[in-house]
Amino acid sequence: MNLNKTVTGETIEKYEKKKRHYQSDSVASKYDDVRFIKLSHRLRNSRKLAAIQKAISAAAELGHEIKNVIDMPCGTGRIFPLFISNKISFTGSDISREMMEMARDRFGKSGLLNGMVRCDAEFLPFRDRSFDSVVSIRFMFHVPKEVRHNILKEMARISKGWLIIYYRHRYTVKYWIKRYLSSLGIGKPPSYRFSTDDLQNELKSAGIILVRIFPTLRLFSDKWVVLCKAN
Repeated sequence: MNLNKTVTGETIEKYEKKKRHYQSDSVASKYDDVRFIKLSHRLRNSRKLAAIQKAISAAAELGHEIKNVIDMPCGTGRIFPLFISNKISFTGSDISREMMEMARDRFGKSGLLNGMVRCDAEFLPFRDRSFDSVVSIRFMFHVPKEVRHNILKEMARISKGWLIIYYRHRYTVKYWIKRYLSSLGIGKPPSYRFSTDDLQNELKSAGIILVRIFPTLRLFSDKWVVLCKAN
């Protein structure tokens, strides 16, 4: 299992740097305090959790209830309480041992936590169809396109069907204002955001079908929680 795959290219190097950043005791110990210190951050997180809950409920409505998941990268375990409230058994996975230790300290006594596994998302040490669902939140926007394809294929391989993935999209007021202003030479153009067609094509290339999209806040947020199914 290669935890430090080296690939050329500026975007790949930024991605590798980001992975190294989270493998730090100081970053892990301060992560939640920094991220959720503001009320606006806590509200954004609650909307995200609500969208994930909708995806879990939709999977059950479609006839395949999610009973066990792998959360990757799990970070400090901020989604774990949602799994616990739904009585879903869960495994945490992350490249950062430091982040997982924070999660274990908080939720290690939960009877629903099956374990914590350190690995790189490109090389998952799990058998085919090991989990009812793979859950991956706030991750893919860090990952270069050429790496995302491999990660999606690995996620699809270890899932019995469902994948719940977080993406950033372009259907927001802020995105189109930035795009318009940049066309006038005012400010920088907005960073890349997915269209629905782009998302479907990316998933399809990895053998994954888009089932439903759950926006966290229509028009004003660029976050989607996407329910997908592996072929």
